Amino acid sequence: MNRSEVARQVAGATGLGRREANAAVKAVLDAIEETLAEGGTVRLPGFGTFAVRHRPARTARNPGRG
Repeated sequence: MNRSEVARQVAGATGLGRREANAAVKAVLDAIEETLAEGGTVRLPGFGTFAVRHRPARTARNPGRG
């Protein structure tokens, strides 16, 4: 499911127009993105927790050339 499909679902569930639903979904996703960029955590009970984790680089191996 992509963002436009989510906006369509929101429009159907709330009675908002497509344009308003799309703006609402965009606002929510922008808020999540901004919070994560600042190093914060986003918790949505019943859905999930979003946080940025830094992991060290790993060494990859080409299976064709060993």
